Amino acid sequence: MAKKKTGSDPMRLLFLVWNRNRNKSWDRLNSTMQLAVRLAILAEMEFGLRDWILMNKRFRPEYWRYTEGMYALAVEVGNLSAARSIEEHQHRPPYICNMHLGKRSKDRLYVGARFRWQGEIATVTSFSDGELIACTHKIGDYPRKIKRRYRITVADLKADRAARKAARAAATPGKGA
Repeated sequence: MAKKKTGSDPMRLLFLVWNRNRNKSWDRLNSTMQLAVRLAILAEMEFGLRDWILMNKRFRPEYWRYTEGMYALAVEVGNLSAARSIEEHQHRPPYICNMHLGKRSKDRLYVGARFRWQGEIATVTSFSDGELIACTHKIGDYPRKIKRRYRITVADLKADRAARKAARAAATPGKGA
């Protein structure tokens, strides 16, 4: 009789790595768990919506998982199920911007992502209570000095996208309102 399949592939991989290494050194366990999550994201394995929450309950990830780095990796490789699972864990909506300067022009923003905002190139520095924090920097200064700090909500991104769309429609003859 075949074994019943339980859990998502990434969670099964993590259980396998955890059980194989839990009696080894903490350094080895932490390293292999981090590599297993990276592998699951890079291999574009399908994450369950609550997988990131379940990892917290089972695998003490505070020692080996940098959530924002994993979120950036998930977005960069296009593993949306991993990105959604992390968003669920963080209680954070997706900040989608079609002025993203990464591999995809319309994508989720993450810490370190660069995008056009109000005529400048901004970099996401953090997320906080329903908004992302992004900064523009003075050109030529080293170390880079902050020129302007923005607190941007999902609604701000949507309004900016709608305003640019309306401006394009108005500028294109025969199209628009």
